[in-house]
Amino acid sequence: MNLKKLMGLIAAGCLIGSVAFGQTLQLTGTVTALTSSQITLQSGNDTWTIIRHSTTKVTSGHLNVGSAVTLQCATPDAHKNEAIKPPPAASG
Repeated sequence: MNLKKLMGLIAAGCLIGSVAFGQTLQLTGTVTALTSSQITLQSGNDTWTIIRHSTTKVTSGHLNVGSAVTLQCATPDAHKNEAIKPPPAASG
């Protein structure tokens, strides 16, 4: 079995395991954007996009743009937005 297939199987197993066991994630931060389908949350230096479902719960604060909140959601529903960093400048 080649390495790509093995890594794919491991990733799929982890995803299925997290869904099957209903793992949740708790995030605290400031709401930067809000729609009927998702919430964008700034937590320290990290920005998270949370897909809104009936299982998404606000455990503290009020869900308004600019408000500090603590959210609880299913792990697959939260995605950390990775900033694209420019490559280092070539020294010459």
